[in-house]
Amino acid sequence: MKRSVARALVAVSILIVVFFGLYGTSNRFRVTTNAIFGIGAPVLQNIPLNETNATNNISLLPPLNKTPETPFVTTSGGSGGSSGGGGGGSATTENNNNVQPPQGPSDLTAQANGSRVIILSWQNHDPASSLIVERKSHAGDEFETLSVMEADATSFIDAHVSPKANYIYRITADIGSTNDADATTWILGDLNNDGAVSISDFIDFATIYPRTIQDLDFNTNADLDNDKVIDKKDFIMFKAAFNGIDPLNTTLGDINNDELVSVADFIDFGAAFNSTSIDAHYNLRADLDSDGDVDSDDMALFETIFNYHMELDSLNNESSTD
Repeated sequence: MKRSVARALVAVSILIVVFFGLYGTSNRFRVTTNAIFGIGAPVLQNIPLNETNATNNISLLPPLNKTPETPFVTTSGGSGGSSGGGGGGSATTENNNNVQPPQGPSDLTAQANGSRVIILSWQNHDPASSLIVERKSHAGDEFETLSVMEADATSFIDAHVSPKANYIYRITADIGSTNDADATTWILGDLNNDGAVSISDFIDFATIYPRTIQDLDFNTNADLDNDKVIDKKDFIMFKAAFNGIDPLNTTLGDINNDELVSVADFIDFGAAFNSTSIDAHYNLRADLDSDGDVDSDDMALFETIFNYHMELDSLNNESSTD
């Protein structure tokens, strides 16, 4: 009897050794009880990796040396690291593809408010360090800086423009720039912006003459010389504009090119009168309407220009004697 028990123990020991030796291989084994063996003898069954025995509802462990799948994250810190200077711990940052870059100013508009003023407006989005107002006169030109403004500014008034001129603007910041926007100033003397200097403008001018910038109804468009008062000089200039003369054009009517319109120009105009471009006495500077001849139309323009300059000279002489 004792020998039988001893032999049984030896057999069980051998089975255990075989079992653990096989468990370290590439397969997994399970000891099951087979009902055929009435004494409940252990039987080894070979079960492939990562499979489940549906009959006995037993799940196997994951394969050895396999790292579980994790979200896309980056970790830093660890056990001190070189960037954090000790302290252990770890920091996890999610890889968020929905983060948008900062948005600069946008929706720039430019609106002429007369012959000498253009008003800009735009929208701000994300904070910027500052805003730079830039301007150029032609599409091929380089932008020039007009002003550096606070980051929360949304408008700008450009009062350094010329009549009947086009300007292109943009607003730039350290996080982006706006679209380009352009505006064309009004004709000098066109107080109601209908594209011409007419009787209606004459009536409008008369209702605000004279004025200073302190008056509530002061109209910058009637201040033709841009000196912040609407006075006799503006009226003289307005009459010239009403008669089709650009009062800011100092060369028109200066026949002898001495930068003055005087009696000497009147004499030179008379010498070129009734000539065409093929005549020897034709003078291009006397052809004021640029139609290839010096005729009665040019004479009427020259008289208007001459009278305009005579009035200005007389006004300047009065001011110098006061």
